[in-house]
Amino acid sequence: AYDVLGVPADVCDNSVAWAYARLVDEEAVGMTFDALVSVASARASAQLLALVDAERARGLTTMQDIDEACRALLGSSADPKDLTNDLLRSVFLARINETSSRDARVQLAKHLGVLAAAMHDEQLAEYAKQAVASIDSVVETPKLDTWAQLPVGLSNIGNTCYLNCMLQCLFSIAPIRHSVMRMGDGITWNEALVQGRRDGGRLLDEQELRTAVRFVRLLKELFETLVKRRMDAWAGRQGASHPLAGGAAATAAVAPERELADMLLGTGGDNGGRAPRQQQDVDECMAQCVSLLEHALPPSNDGTQEDGAWIHRLLAGHLELTTGTEQRQTP
Repeated sequence: AYDVLGVPADVCDNSVAWAYARLVDEEAVGMTFDALVSVASARASAQLLALVDAERARGLTTMQDIDEACRALLGSSADPKDLTNDLLRSVFLARINETSSRDARVQLAKHLGVLAAAMHDEQLAEYAKQAVASIDSVVETPKLDTWAQLPVGLSNIGNTCYLNCMLQCLFSIAPIRHSVMRMGDGITWNEALVQGRRDGGRLLDEQELRTAVRFVRLLKELFETLVKRRMDAWAGRQGASHPLAGGAAATAAVAPERELADMLLGTGGDNGGRAPRQQQDVDECMAQCVSLLEHALPPSNDGTQEDGAWIHRLLAGHLELTTGTEQRQTP
């Protein structure tokens, strides 16, 4: 540990803290925090232990922390690079359902936060933070039943059952959901409305870009509400009874924004300067969704549309039909 920090074993605590800070400033993190924890524990130094607590508070973890979290949630060691947001959420809910002790549930949520920090996953970290707060706010946390683990529903805002079905489908596709939730990072989507995106051979105008980006932003707000409402329902704030029983549990459903529905159904709102055209079925609704998502992507540097191929691959398909003739001899 002293070798990692670059100091001899007989230096004072101030020198250890200074050496650690120097390595952090040089972005030579690596095993540096592990070394600090090891030295602080061996010395039982109040000063160094306070520094360790401060570093943990800003999200730093040690390899031992990560290993303990993996064993607690997954049952064995694992590389955080091999873990996914959805996998850890599913395993976490399963572990919570198996645990009756409130303190044990809080510890599981903290283990989830450790792995979220190791994965640099801000969404998962916020999920873990909300889980700790939710568990702490419930005096007696009831054991979750099967119905409590169901997804949150969408309320009809008209004859929109097929629209809600499509929105739930989008939310359930992890690459789509994760990309939409990254709206605001200034990279994934064309938030700066940079010109250059095309629809076929036609260059999209600024209003069309603005509409597409607005669509993704509304979609993100819906997804965030679904996640939050699901978390509230899980914590018992919305009830955990049969979802068809009505009462408190019925409030778990979310109504999509009318503006979002208008963009997909073509029933009004901003349509990129073109005349609104009402969608007649889920196929046309999905086509409109794919178009808006692709329009909201930043233009590629080389002028191609390959950067949007992942959306088409996930939500669309390609059909090839070949016709020909066959010559037969008549006996």
